[in-house]
Amino acid sequence: MGIEIIRDAIELLEKVGKTITRLANMPKRTRKRYREALDETFLMFESTLNMIIFRLGDLLVGDARDNDQLFIDELYRLDNWNEWQQIERDLRMCSNLRELRSEVNKLGQSIDRHMVNDWNQLINFIDNVLATEGELAFTIQTILSELSSKASEAAKSSKNLKKVKEEVENFRKSLRKERLHLITKQIELFEII
Repeated sequence: MGIEIIRDAIELLEKVGKTITRLANMPKRTRKRYREALDETFLMFESTLNMIIFRLGDLLVGDARDNDQLFIDELYRLDNWNEWQQIERDLRMCSNLRELRSEVNKLGQSIDRHMVNDWNQLINFIDNVLATEGELAFTIQTILSELSSKASEAAKSSKNLKKVKEEVENFRKSLRKERLHLITKQIELFEII
């Protein structure tokens, strides 16, 4: 259910981190700045996943757990494009990477010629993460919209309601798994950067 884009974004962040580690001749202060920007990006990504996990949790373990009509009403409300678009804008998940990209361009003019390939790869990976940001937001919104569209089906019978609740629970479990994967990659990277 669209979870691949989340996994791809995590892999791109990991590649950015690993490329930074290969730039051994980078000044300590610059390396620290890159590490901080990457850390903030990981944290914002985790926050985005947490928001969705919490929202789906409201449906499954909150007030809607024992109230089928409330579950259906809340499921309908997942399809709120404007709300999710605003949240994505407010979080600006990759704002630190945008700043970092600008710094990378400036510093890149003075890099050691032996670092050029790693430097170019770092720029490429950062650009790919930035390109993925909008696609990721759109994919999440689409998934939530698909879940919301199942509300009318859920209202038809208790069997359908149970099936829809299972789909919501499975998607939430997938998000939690990806969140743990994200945290693991963040910890691994910061032990070496």
